[in-house]
Amino acid sequence: VGITRQLAAVDVSTTIPELRARKRLAAMQEGLAHRDLHDRQVHLVEGDVALLAQVLDYYHATLKEGPEALAYLEKRGLAHPDIVAHFKLGYANRTLGYRLPAANRVAGADIRGRLTSMGVLRESGHEHMTGSLVVPLCNENGAPVQAYGRKITEGLRKGTPLHLYLPGPLTGIFNREAVAASD
Repeated sequence: VGITRQLAAVDVSTTIPELRARKRLAAMQEGLAHRDLHDRQVHLVEGDVALLAQVLDYYHATLKEGPEALAYLEKRGLAHPDIVAHFKLGYANRTLGYRLPAANRVAGADIRGRLTSMGVLRESGHEHMTGSLVVPLCNENGAPVQAYGRKITEGLRKGTPLHLYLPGPLTGIFNREAVAASD
């Protein structure tokens, strides 16, 4: 508040409403950015499919260690280990960036750039699906081509979408075996 007051040359009673208005505008813009993600053209190449598989494997491992994600599944009657393992359910707990090479290194810049172009990381470097149960969506060969995320944390900012996908076309199948069996 103090620095805003100095920069804008206004008093405290004016500064607080101004900051609130800016916060609302930023939240609105963030919501619009979420809607525009699927308009972005993202096409995974062979190396990206393997990288996406590694990310989803990491999320799968974090779900097994994440009490909040397991509690969410338990609440919905989905916490059976066979379900979690079969569908490779995961949890994006904001730790992926800590497992990547540093951004100021060639390898780190490369992998972070690829993850950003795929939509796993946002331009800010944050994980797109942070706080979400992550469900891999696979092609007919079982390779991941998309991911669905469902926010599971409480107290989200107003306007935060509960359901997320990676940018690009909404392709892939959740339960290939059931689709094949129904033919």
